[in-house]
This record gives sequence, structure tokens and C-alpha cells, in this order.
Amino acid sequence: MLPVQENYRYIIVGAGASGLSLCCHLLEAGVRDRILILDRKSAFTDDRTWCFWNVRPSPYTDLAIRCWHRWEVRDTQGNEARQESPGVGYACLRGLDFYDHAQAKIAEHGNVTLMLGSAIENVNTFPDYAAVEANGISYSADYVFDSRPKTVPARGGTASTQRFYGQFIRTDTPVFDPARCTLMDFRTSQEHGLHFFYILPFSPTEALIENTYIQDCEAVGLSPEQHRTEISDYLAQKVGLTAFTLLREEAGAIPMTTQPFPKRDGRLFFIGTAGGCTKPSSGYTFQRIQEQCRQIAEAAAGGTLDRFRERLAPARYRFFDSVFLQVLHDDPGNFPEYFYRLFARVSPEALTAFLSETSTWRSDFQIMRSLPLGPFLRAALKSIRG
Repeated sequence: MLPVQENYRYIIVGAGASGLSLCCHLLEAGVRDRILILDRKSAFTDDRTWCFWNVRPSPYTDLAIRCWHRWEVRDTQGNEARQESPGVGYACLRGLDFYDHAQAKIAEHGNVTLMLGSAIENVNTFPDYAAVEANGISYSADYVFDSRPKTVPARGGTASTQRFYGQFIRTDTPVFDPARCTLMDFRTSQEHGLHFFYILPFSPTEALIENTYIQDCEAVGLSPEQHRTEISDYLAQKVGLTAFTLLREEAGAIPMTTQPFPKRDGRLFFIGTAGGCTKPSSGYTFQRIQEQCRQIAEAAAGGTLDRFRERLAPARYRFFDSVFLQVLHDDPGNFPEYFYRLFARVSPEALTAFLSETSTWRSDFQIMRSLPLGPFLRAALKSIRG
């Protein structure tokens, strides 16, 4: 038996995007019960970035380091599709800015305890409470929210993984156009899966360059050194840049699967990527996290967590995700052309609404009309049967 520390109303496992977002939403909803946040890291660092389309209000849009209203996509032949929208932007949020904001909000209230350096050993749920074991101590609560990512087995060939390796760089002379970002540049080898580069320019001399692969789950990812080599080659051959200063690096792997994630187990809730917040067809997660956390906080403030059921995106988006991943599995070689056609033929407002799951049937028709009927119809039939 482990020694039991104090009891809390809520315990949040993980102080990342979903864990800290949930705490902030709880506080915004007026929750003043005791909250404990546990995380194994010893300090907050600028370890990642989150990007999202600001098609709907977000509590973090104003924190974005930059928001681009112009973007482009290039296919394997170098054909360029450019879009511009005064009303919609592609926002980039630095990890450290988000962490600082969340900590400042926590500091305004006396009901939250943040414990870093807490190695999580076990999480259990019981009829009347839940418990988290960390550093040899058992913490109990009425409800526990676990944000630690879990592996969901692939099913029916519809699961992929998006792997990325990014470098923040600085140049001595102006190279980048900070008014326009490159969402996908497919002018690179497609031998090991769908492969593109991603450029977010923060100024004429600073940018984030990401080397991104979308591969079957069983595929082996590149080593950091292989990623660095591919980034250097891309910058030299496609951007004409051979000399730059490396500021920092980031890396990650995002699950892209239509298989449902478990939402809860009794008094234990799963949140963030662990709770199915990653959009299967794109990997976007941040805005979905905010909606999930808002709904949970609303239920907590209203005393209805016991019967809480998350309101998912409309069923048609889950179907579209399934079709997308099926085509990606069946026809990966043509996917650069499919992405190019989307950005070349669909209005930016309709496309960003679709990517953010806020579209209408009428705007969705623009998406369908821009893509070749054959491969997507075959994938749709497979998705229906599967």
C-alpha cells in the first residue's frame, strides 16, 4: 500500500497542451475545487509549436507568434497553388508562450497545484474515486484526466503516422517572405511515403523548416541525422540557402487513424491525442483539444461529469477522414497532385472551414468536385463496407 497524499477533486496527468488547456478551461468555467496537475518533466521549455486555422474563436489566437493570411502548396513538378484570405489565418503558437500563459492563469488561483518531476507509475479508477501513483505516493481524486498518448492498433489499412522533424533557423541576409507560408512542398523524393517540406517564415531571416512524412504505422522513421541531411539538401536545392544558424529543433509523431480512441474508463477520462482529439486526415489537434476541454469544463462546472458524453464532430467528417486515409493507403503516389488540386480549385474559405470541421454541405461540395471521382469513390465504398 502506497502512502496516500491529499484528496483532490480533479487530477490532470500531463502538463502539455491538453492538460494545461483543461485546467485553464476549468478555471474559466468557475471551477474552484482543488486541482492537481502531475507531469514527469522538470521544467517547461520551448519544445514544440502548435498550428491551427483561426476560423473560430480561440483563447490562444492572440498568443500566436504569427498568423499568415497567404499560403501556398507546390506539387512534385513545382506547380504552385496560392491562396489568400483576409478573414482566415494560419496561426502558429510557440510552446513556451502557451506554457507561460497557462502558468500565469494558474497563479491567479489558489486551488491548483502543479507538480513537475512526477514520474507517473499507475493510474486506477474505482467506483467512488480514482487514484494516480507518482514518485511512490498515491494521489486520489473524484476524477482523473489522462493526456498521455496511447498506441491504438491499426485496422483495415486506414492508419498512418505523420512524422516530422523541424529546425528553427536564422540567416544573415533576407531570404523568406514573412507574409506567406508554405504548407506543403512536394518537390522531394516520395520513395518512403508521402513526403513534403513545410516552411513557416517568422521574419525575412527566421523560419521553421519541417521535414514531414506520412507513412504506414509499421514504417520505420528516419533518424535525426537523416532528417537534418534532407533539410539541408532541400534548403540548398530548392531555396538556394547553404549557410544558416540553427536555433533549435523539434520532432514528433502524430497518429492518423479512424479507429476510435477510448474516451473514459469510469472516473478516468482520456484527453488530447489520447482521447481522440487528433483529426485523422490532417493531424491537426490543437483546436479540437480546446473544444474537448471546453465541453468537459462546462460539465464539471454544472456537476454533470458522471453522465458526460463528448459531442463529436458531425458524422460526415469522420466519413471524410476514413475516405482520405483509404485513398492515402491505396494511392499514395498521386496524393501530392490531390493536395495541389484542393488548394488550386477550392476557395480558401471553403477549404479552411473543411479542414477545421466548420463547413457546410455546400462548401463541402467544392471539395468533392475538385478531386478525381474514381479513387475517392472506390475508397468511399471500402469505408462503407469496412
